[in-house]
Amino acid sequence: MTPVYFIPGMGTTSEVFSDLDLDKEYRFLEFLEPFKDENLSQYATRMNESIQHKEEIILVGMSMGGFIAQEIAALRPVKKIILISSFSKGQDWQYFLKWIKKYNITDLMTQRAFKDIIMSTLYVLPGYSSTIRKKSIEMAKTFSKEYFEFAAKQLLGWTPISVNSEVVQIHGSHDELFPIASFQPKYTIDRGGHLMIFTHSKEISQILKTELA
Repeated sequence: MTPVYFIPGMGTTSEVFSDLDLDKEYRFLEFLEPFKDENLSQYATRMNESIQHKEEIILVGMSMGGFIAQEIAALRPVKKIILISSFSKGQDWQYFLKWIKKYNITDLMTQRAFKDIIMSTLYVLPGYSSTIRKKSIEMAKTFSKEYFEFAAKQLLGWTPISVNSEVVQIHGSHDELFPIASFQPKYTIDRGGHLMIFTHSKEISQILKTELA
C-alpha cells in the first residue's frame, strides 16, 4: 500500500481529522514553528523531512495543508494529492482576495496579532455547532502568534504551482474561504462549508476510502 500522510489546515493539528473513519496505517504531519523570514517552500521542505518514506507517497491536505502538500510534491515523488477545502492551480484566486477585502483582513493583520483575529472569529463562527467551535479554538490555542502571522502572510502571498502528481479535490458547495464557483472539483459536498471535515465527515470518509483504495 502506498504510504499516506495527512496535513491539517492553518491553526489546526491532526485532531482535525479525528471524525474521519480512517485506516490506522495512515500518518499525520504536524505544523512546525516557522523560522524568521521563512517562505512556504522552505517551510514545506522542513515538513518533508518528517516524512519517513523515501518512496512514492500520497498526501491529503486540508486548506493550507493542501498548499504545503503541493509544495512537498515539488520536492519528492508524490503519487496523488487529495485536497480538502483547499486551493490549487487553475482556481480563481480573485475570489479569495475579494473575501480578504470584504472583511478587511489585511488591515486587521497590521493592527493586531492575527492569532487574536482567528480566535475571535472562531468564537462567533456562523453555521457551526459550539462543539466544532470549541474543538477549533482548542487547536488554535496551541500555536504561537508568530506561527499565525507566518501562515497568514503565506496564505495571502502563495502562488499556486504546477505539480506532476494527480490532484483530487473534495470541496464544499458553501465553502466560505474558497468559493466553489471558481472551479469544478472532482467531488462536491452539498452544503459543505470550509470546516466540512467536521460536519460532513462520513461523506468525506467514503470518498477517501475510494481514492485511497
